[in-house]
Amino acid sequence: MHFQATDIPYRVRLLVNGYMNASHIQYELGDVCAPCITLIGLYYFELKTFDYENMIVVSSSLLFSYFRISHLVSLSFVSKSIYHALTAYYARCTTLDLSDYYGVIGNSDFNLHSFCHVFLPKFRSVQRLSLRYCSHVKTVHLDAILRALTSIVASKNSSSSSMHGNVSAAVSSANANEESYKNKKIIELDLYFCSKIGSRTLFKISARLPNLKQLNIGRCYAITAEKNVNGFKALECLPLKKLTISLDPSIEKSECTEIVALLTDEDTFTELKTLDLSYGCQVMMEVDAFSDFEEKKIKVIRPIKHHKQHNM
Repeated sequence: MHFQATDIPYRVRLLVNGYMNASHIQYELGDVCAPCITLIGLYYFELKTFDYENMIVVSSSLLFSYFRISHLVSLSFVSKSIYHALTAYYARCTTLDLSDYYGVIGNSDFNLHSFCHVFLPKFRSVQRLSLRYCSHVKTVHLDAILRALTSIVASKNSSSSSMHGNVSAAVSSANANEESYKNKKIIELDLYFCSKIGSRTLFKISARLPNLKQLNIGRCYAITAEKNVNGFKALECLPLKKLTISLDPSIEKSECTEIVALLTDEDTFTELKTLDLSYGCQVMMEVDAFSDFEEKKIKVIRPIKHHKQHNM
């Protein structure tokens, strides 16, 4: 069941007053176009009084959570009321899905400075970050995004140290600043089909996200394209509970065996519970190592086999 733009204020009113199931309106709002979103915003923030401020804060967060980030950005230009409401929502938002910008982030026209210094710092509570299908993203872009999402306390000594020529103090301050860019809030990172990230990216992830519990690098074939598996060694210290990987088709059994040994070693990946190979790890299927995964109590999600249909 879908409805016209003129019905939206009525539906939103039902949601706000608790007469409509949230999952139902989420389904219906899934196909709402930009003009309808604008109408929702105008109704909700311009025509409705602000006598019940607490109710509006909670209800607006619920409403905003149903829209993609690109729609919210468009909505923020409608009025100052909506802009301020969205800014407050961004600060509380725990899930940030940037996959809407899959063709933008990292391309030649992308303004990385504005994105990372103006927009992303508004998100101060992100725990789950998705960059699915962002095929232009490279290590430098991901690193800048993670730094922008990290709340830091500026070092007061950094400028004074450089001014007085105290080299050792400046180096110490630089190390302290680098340490401050560790984001301890993000626990899930989805980089599915970010085809340009390489093994160097895994070192950055390890350095920036010490509390990461879920990592999806499915279809990121460039990580192992040069038969370099050292990037996986950088992940062994993280508290990963679920790891989704794909190996480049050029990977041979010897390199695959090295990865298996790293994952099943009793001193590495000690908290890993699920290894998802469903996006393609054919060579992993040829290595007889599943008994080792079972011994370490790691659940392996295997690739789906597609059987050919024979005509009768």
